[in-house]
Amino acid sequence: AGRTELVRCLFGVDKMDAGEIYVHGSLLKNPSPQNCIKEGMAFITEDRRQEGLFMPKSVKENLVMVKLDQLLGLFGVVNRKKEEQETLKAVKELSIKVQNKNTQAVKNLSGGNQQKVVIGKWVMRDPSIFIMDEPTRGVDVGAKAEIYTIINQMAKNGATVIFISSEMEELMGVCDRILVMCRNKMVADVPRDEYEQGKIISYALGGCN
Repeated sequence: AGRTELVRCLFGVDKMDAGEIYVHGSLLKNPSPQNCIKEGMAFITEDRRQEGLFMPKSVKENLVMVKLDQLLGLFGVVNRKKEEQETLKAVKELSIKVQNKNTQAVKNLSGGNQQKVVIGKWVMRDPSIFIMDEPTRGVDVGAKAEIYTIINQMAKNGATVIFISSEMEELMGVCDRILVMCRNKMVADVPRDEYEQGKIISYALGGCN
């Protein structure tokens, strides 16, 4: 469909062939992950093991990865007290089950807790736009429910959440509207009050004809 390719371009991970990106009404020049982060954007890729986490590193090191520039004190030295406070806050608020956040490698966590670490490192930056590509893939039912809670809380706090999923019921339960893509094109924009699984599938199939 091209949905993953689209959001990777929106976040500057991959180069666009054409088009423009506007953030809060302003043109985003030279899209790159660094520039997008500065504009308040966050991106959870669909492959947490290869692109979302440093698997051998500790939970703390992964959590502060994106926020590190905001934890620097005098002479560019990391403020360890602030780092500890931010890490504790993320572990508590996201209910990350870890024995020792400072030493336990993230590769030793369950799939659900790994995904919460991925989400947590971005939540710590308090983004205004959150792109989430298959954020509940490979996690158990309990972890899914916790991730939905996190998403709803971000939306209540004013963040825009772009949520990509292969599960129709998940999309209908989480999203305020569903954008349907087929062959790299947007073929339908369905508001919540028009949700109907058969109709959404027909849009996707019709768009491919």
